[in-house]
Formats: sequence, C-alpha cells, structure tokens
Amino acid sequence: MFVANGHGGVQVIDIQNFASPYHVGYIKPAGYARDVIIDGQFAYIAASFQGVVVADISDPAMPIVATLDTLGVANRLFLQGDTLFVSDLSGEGRISQLNAIDISNPYQPKLDRVVELHPARPDLISDGVYDVEVTGNKAYVSVMYSDQEDKPAQSVIEVIDLAQLNDIRIDATKPVMVERHASVENLGARGFSLARGQLQVAAGKGGIKAIEFSELNVLAITPADGEDQVSITPEIITIELSDPVHVSQVASDYVRVFEGSRLFGTDVSDLFEVNFRVTSEQVELRNIVELTLRPGMQLSQNQKYVVTVLQGLEPQAGDALSTDVDSYFVTANSQLAAPNILSICAKQRFEADGFCSASGGVEGGTELVITGTDFSDNPTLVLGGQTLVIEQLSTLADGSQQIVAQTTPNYPGPASVRVYNVDNVYDEVIGGFTYVNQLRLDFIEPAVVSAAQLGQNDRLSVIGLGFQPDMKLRAWKHGQPESVQEFTVDGNVMTLYSAEKLYWVAPTFADGSGYRGFVDVEIIDGHGRSYLKPKALFYGRLDVNRVLETEVANIDLLEILNPVRLPPGGIVDEILTALVAENRNEHDRAGGQIIVALLLRRAAGEHVADRG
Repeated sequence: MFVANGHGGVQVIDIQNFASPYHVGYIKPAGYARDVIIDGQFAYIAASFQGVVVADISDPAMPIVATLDTLGVANRLFLQGDTLFVSDLSGEGRISQLNAIDISNPYQPKLDRVVELHPARPDLISDGVYDVEVTGNKAYVSVMYSDQEDKPAQSVIEVIDLAQLNDIRIDATKPVMVERHASVENLGARGFSLARGQLQVAAGKGGIKAIEFSELNVLAITPADGEDQVSITPEIITIELSDPVHVSQVASDYVRVFEGSRLFGTDVSDLFEVNFRVTSEQVELRNIVELTLRPGMQLSQNQKYVVTVLQGLEPQAGDALSTDVDSYFVTANSQLAAPNILSICAKQRFEADGFCSASGGVEGGTELVITGTDFSDNPTLVLGGQTLVIEQLSTLADGSQQIVAQTTPNYPGPASVRVYNVDNVYDEVIGGFTYVNQLRLDFIEPAVVSAAQLGQNDRLSVIGLGFQPDMKLRAWKHGQPESVQEFTVDGNVMTLYSAEKLYWVAPTFADGSGYRGFVDVEIIDGHGRSYLKPKALFYGRLDVNRVLETEVANIDLLEILNPVRLPPGGIVDEILTALVAENRNEHDRAGGQIIVALLLRRAAGEHVADRG
C-alpha cells in the first residue's frame, strides 16, 4: 500500500498480514506529497510545488525517474489511459487549473493541456482545484472560490467537456453550485465519486449531495482505457452508461470498434455482436452495452483497438450523448493465456513450517518458490529488474506450475516479481518480494526498565535492521538461559513497525518478587538468521514502593503523633543548606562592596549611570 504522507513522502506499507502491517520503504520527493497513484511499475506523486514526481516501484530502491513542474501546487491525480490529470491549487498568486499530462513515456512526461478555471463573478478569486475525476469526455473538479479578503466564499463542481476545449466559440466548463456561502467551518466540496449514474459529492456539513447528469454520459468501458495484454479472444467488452437508453435506440448503431486508430484504422465492428445486457431473469439492462466476439472470430496479436460510443445516443430522460467517446486497449503478443502468479514464498521457511513469507536478505541467496498457471515451458523470471536463473520448473498435480530460483543481491525494499511466458506475455506482482538488510539489533529504548514488570509492563522500542513479520525475539536473564521467554509478532506484545523498528512489551522475570539485573536479547528470522545482544536491557530502575506523608503541624496533636507519618516540617540536606547560605553571604558581601565603590565615585564628582 502506498500512502501520501506529506513531508514524510510516500510511505510503502506491507499489508499482507492485516493484523500486523509494517513499513517496508518510502519515496521522498522534494515537495509535500499530497496524492499518489500506481500504474504498472510506476508511482505518480502529486508533490505540491515540485509538481508531478514519477518513481519506478519495480526496483526495491524505488528511484525517482522523472519530474514535471505544473507551475502550481499539484494536489490530486486521476489516470485515464495515457493521460494523467492533475489538479492544481492556486499557489502564490497563480490561478487554479487542471493539467493534462501525457505519460505514454513515463520517463519523459509532457504537459499536454492546461485548463484554467476562473469564477464567473469578478469579485471572487479562484483559490484552488482540489479533487478531480474523469469519465468519458467529462472531467469533474471541485473548486474553491474566495472573496477579496481571501476568505472562503463559494464551493462549486466544474464540469469540463474535454472534447470541446478546442472550440473557442463555446465555454467548455459548466459550474454546479455545491455551497453558495462557504466558510472556514464549512468549505463545501472535497471528495466525490461516480456511482448510480450520479456524481456523489462529499459536501462538508451539507452531507452527501448527488449531482444528476443533464445528458447521457459514458461511465466506464472495459477493458479499461489504455489496458494492455488483453486476450485476443476477450470474453466481453462492456460499456456502462449513466442512464438507461431509450427503447427506440439500437445499441449496434452507436458502437464502433476500430483496429489501429479511429482515423486511419479499419472498422472491425462486424467481428462483434452488440446488445444490451440481459439478466438471468431475462430483464434487459439498457444502461449496459456488451460486445461479444462472434463464433470463430479473434483479434490480432499485439494490436491496438479503439472502442467508440457515437454521439446522439438518447437516454430515456435527458439530453443525448453530446460527443463521441473513445477508449482503447492493446492485445497480447500471444495466443497463449497470460501467466497468473498465485503465490510467492521463501522455500526454506515454507518447507520448515508451511508459512509463506516473501522476503529475504539483501545479500541474496534466498530460494524462492513461485506458483501459478500458464507459465509455459520456458518462462523468464525477473525480480526487482534483475533476471534470475530458474533452477527448477515443475507441474503440480492440480495443473499449476512451480518455479524455483535464488535471489540475487539488491537494495533493501519491496521488489516486483514478473513472470514472462515464451511469447513475452507477463504477469507482475508489485512488491511481491521484500529485500531486508542483514539482521542486526542495535539498541533498546529505554535501556533501563523497572525491576518489577507486573501489571502494566514497560513498552520498549527495539531498533536494528532486517526485521520481518516472521521473526522471533528471545529474552533471558543474563547468564541464565533456562529463564528464556520467546515472542512473535502478534500486534499486541510485539508489533512490527518497519524493517528497522519494532515495539515490545517488557516481560516479567519474577515469581512476584521482581528481578534486578541484565537481560540478554536474541532475534531470529524465518530464514534461520539470528543476532544476539548480550546485556541489551537492564532491570533496575528504582520504584516507589511506599510514600511517607508528613504530619500536619498542629501543636495540639503533637502528643498523639501517627507512627506511620513523619513529624511536621520538612526534610532538608544540611550540607546543601549550609553551602547555599555561605554562597548567599559571599554574594551579599560582594554586592555591598560594589555599592560602596559607586557612592565614593559619585562623591568625587564622577558621572555614574544607574543600571539597576
């Protein structure tokens, strides 16, 4: 999981075990990380004034490979095909805008278009574009407008017709009011989502507001826009519309499929049967169009196909689709089915206790067992950008295949696992294997704990390297290994925070009387690596066992003093009191000498300034 964490960059968290998620790495752009989106092996980060940052997450080091300054404050991201839409806050004196960035080459992103958003009223200023979502040819962005005192005034959703931006005769943006009188306490629109044929808007104190579309919209086309490695015999192509289509409309009249490009390609619509979806109860869903290949037909290998929904398609209520909507996909370079990775396990740990742990040391040499289907007879295995030598390829009783290979040295962090078949078609698991540093325990904080760990025990931070979810911690009294206690990551007594830090609740080494002395600590991971830290912890911090209270100063009660209380008064250190008194006397004598000197100088006619 990738989390945009402000000044902390993008935090990468392993959530394979939901009971004990932990940090496995991070990406640190120069700017404040506001949003992150993943596409294949790349992470796109909205990094405020730095703009858009691109990182390669197939490499465990997750290096930054490209940046693009949007000249504003990059805030939110939305990906559609090869276009990354970036909402910009106004920044220092700039206006709010929506940027369209071409990421067909992630190593060289290019700014393709900028849509500036201005308020209709001259007394308002645009304060920022917050969220963005795109479907079909429409972009929806939430915008905050401020007054002349830079106080929140209005919150709107701007609907942008991307297909009409080049037509200078019309305004391609249409504002929809969400909060007419915005304030600091109620800013209005922030997040929103397309659902049930409407735009569902999180409108602050206004709750969830639904914006209905005045005209028919294309909500989604499957395969997704820009998707690659699509089978040459796709089971179905689905088009989801915002509203049911009028009964007079025939689906096949408004859907086209082109091989290559729409402008210069070939119309291959005849390869498909085009109908509205029919449920098992024989109910026709006229808001979902399905394209199925005719019997005996197939698509070309490694070819681009464009699915087009033509303008003019009329809904049962409202206006017709105003512009054509295009979406493309690319077929696989093979008639074989694409590989499908089912599991990735470290062999030693899996054979020892059946636990599947996809991690190993940076020094390499970890034997991996990768199980899946359709690997073919001669697959290729790539781990973190490095091709591994496949030591064994076998077919299991259930028909699945298994690859055995050894890891090579690499940087610490999450690495992608990619399996290619003989036709170069692949399946990839981002972060499928985690490289960890060589196991080491540096120190425990605090290093001194209470001798009596009874009841609410001390919570400790264990700092080191190479920590993993399958590790164990063993602790015993120094020189008494028979007193050993063992702990595993359970999210309670021992919690893994990252590969360098875990939290541990100090154990009780006592029969009720407490233990005072050193404790040895050893950590062991699932690969058999271990590290021993003698005298890592000391049980000996002073505890308050009993407090003696002072008797109340009452002359009438002196004859019946409470034996468990001290007499009236206070306890003082006589030596310290004497030293303080002596220093005070010397200070007074010195002060008196200074005053006498000043009086003599003033009597002699000298000017003496009073400086307190």
